[in-house]
Amino acid sequence: MGADTARHRRGGSARARFGHGAATTGAPPDTELPTIVVVGTTPLVGVGTPLEKVPANVQTIKGSEIEAQHSQTVTDYLQKNLTSVDTNDAQGNPSQTDILYRGFTASPLLGTPQGLSVFMDGVRINEPFGDVVNWDLIPQAAIQTMQIIPGSNPTFGLNTLGGAVAVQTKNGRSNPGGNVDLSFGSFGRKVAQIEQGGMIGDHLDYYFTANITNDNGWADHNSSRLRQAFGKIRYTDADTTISVSMGGADNTLNGSQTIPRSFMDNFRQAYTFPDTSENQVGYLTINAEHYFTPNIQLSGNVYYRHYRNKNVSSNVNDDFDPDGDDEDELTQATNDQSVIVTDSYGASLQLTLLNKLFGMDN
Repeated sequence: MGADTARHRRGGSARARFGHGAATTGAPPDTELPTIVVVGTTPLVGVGTPLEKVPANVQTIKGSEIEAQHSQTVTDYLQKNLTSVDTNDAQGNPSQTDILYRGFTASPLLGTPQGLSVFMDGVRINEPFGDVVNWDLIPQAAIQTMQIIPGSNPTFGLNTLGGAVAVQTKNGRSNPGGNVDLSFGSFGRKVAQIEQGGMIGDHLDYYFTANITNDNGWADHNSSRLRQAFGKIRYTDADTTISVSMGGADNTLNGSQTIPRSFMDNFRQAYTFPDTSENQVGYLTINAEHYFTPNIQLSGNVYYRHYRNKNVSSNVNDDFDPDGDDEDELTQATNDQSVIVTDSYGASLQLTLLNKLFGMDN
């Protein structure tokens, strides 16, 4: 899928007539304006619709562009390169930032009003509990393309108020060869990553990537530890593509909240700690598509996803040291701990037609 083609499409057309009646003798006749074509979008791969036919500012990103900038996180790249995108660092960890798109949010923070839907290979990855989006669970190296699609579209499911993000992962045919990356940075940042793709015969291809990231963080108590892996095997012939992909992650992210002005003598200190989020995920996705003709395609997927989050939210600062004789009357706050475990599964089926349907273009 190139930058000039949006493949997450399902189309339709509508004809609108605008005009005015002849109010007096000799008035100009009614004028028929050109046909207005309305193109819808879907999370599954379709035949493909040129971007100029989509009535929205669809922004497409290639994985190679993310790699070229050596972005630390996906959200960091989106904020620096896409229009109408901003970030909010409410959690105090670079892997837990909020994405703000045209005023709508995709956030890992439970309780935040969510307004964007995020899909990876046609599977919705907004978590079932709270519709949160854990950006740290998307394997950055495995991204082939990302599309930011504005607008409220019921095709993408609940809470698609401001738009959708559609991620397609790499395959071995388009990404042959392998590499090993080692990088080091400030604040104890260390990253090791491997990537390998290739062909097995004429019809099978494979792709695999894994990474380990350790980061002490720029402030006290906001370190990160990420472990991610993703693999895909795919069969293709002239008319049919079937892929099986699976992946997992085991991440530990520590936050450091915004501090009051009275703490600015040491801006790296934490207000309360520890604030730790442990995200674990494992998923399996089977995608298939078949072309009956160049203009008729049937596509679908089946998926299973297991997610576990353990969160410690602190209201305590160990440096608390009250003065005076009434120390016993001053009671410290307590920490909150939660564990969320969800299993989600489902299937989707989509028929894409470019022929005439009921006399209308599709």
